[in-house]
Amino acid sequence: MTSASDGRPASTKSQGPYAKKVTLFELFYDLVFVYVISRATELIHHLYEGVISPLALVTFTIVVIVFINSWMVQTVFHQSIW
Repeated sequence: MTSASDGRPASTKSQGPYAKKVTLFELFYDLVFVYVISRATELIHHLYEGVISPLALVTFTIVVIVFINSWMVQTVFHQSIW
């Protein structure tokens, strides 16, 4: 899909005066987020007689809440300094 006006793909066009490019830091941090979520799901992946153990569920919940909060704080901080 190309634009008729300049020949560039539509995805590379600027989205307005306030658009910014994604930095490598943001991409790396999102990759770390995906990795931590995948590791956290391993905590509840193993079922014992079809039931998730309460300890595994509590551990998973704490890990996910802590990491999502840290991800949100880092995202807000990163957006405010750029």
